Amino acid sequence: MFEPGIHPTAIVDPNARVDDSASIGAYAIIGPNVTLGPRVRVDPHAAVAGWTDIGEDSRLWPFAAVGYEPQDRSYGGWRAFVRVGARTLIHEGATIHRGTNEDTATVVGDDCMLMNNAHVAHNCTVANGVTIASGAVLAGHVTIGERAFISGNAAVHQFCRIGRVAMIAGIARARRDVPPFSTLSHDTRIDGLNIVGMKRAGVSREARTELMHMVRVLRKEPGELKTVVARLAGEVSTPEAREFAEFILAPSKRGCGAFAPRDTRE
Repeated sequence: MFEPGIHPTAIVDPNARVDDSASIGAYAIIGPNVTLGPRVRVDPHAAVAGWTDIGEDSRLWPFAAVGYEPQDRSYGGWRAFVRVGARTLIHEGATIHRGTNEDTATVVGDDCMLMNNAHVAHNCTVANGVTIASGAVLAGHVTIGERAFISGNAAVHQFCRIGRVAMIAGIARARRDVPPFSTLSHDTRIDGLNIVGMKRAGVSREARTELMHMVRVLRKEPGELKTVVARLAGEVSTPEAREFAEFILAPSKRGCGAFAPRDTRE
């Protein structure tokens, strides 16, 4: 049961800003530049360091570590941030590292869940409602769209973009961008659409139909991906289909993967 207060064995720096309604468990460690919002719960043996803000009603389970130095040899100890939104759940052994350049930030939004041993590296931006399952890891500078799902033990390459409501399969390696509403299970090959996720997110039947048409064309039609998508963008009317096209057409350091033939996926 949630009870506000600080356990007498916890180590809380006097300069930390801890809301009176927060709870800090036994042997937890809270550093001097940390801010814990209303009703934040830090369980026993969890640790929060650096210039880190944790939003209201979020929780850290035992041995979670948030705000420590990035795993980057270029980091020089300067000020950089972690910002975690409201109602985000950070489970056992999960880690979120601060930005690697001065005054940059790693950001995790509202209503996210990091399962046990998940890792969010420096300068990632994780939007609201994202789930990062057990053992999944994000390299530096990854961007994850709203309500995306990163399955267990998956790995996302640095600078990749994962679109809204996309799904990465368990043990998969995302080495290129994954467009919104898409699924990926093999490195750079987009499998198809996350139909279940789209329905749960309230995506209309009309939008799902347009997206399915776009994917069918991309599977069959030869040619440079952006050229084909640019043509398709002029044929669709729903916001989701336009979002899909705009994501692929946007500048990217990694580029999007190819769409797998239907007979080998789904």
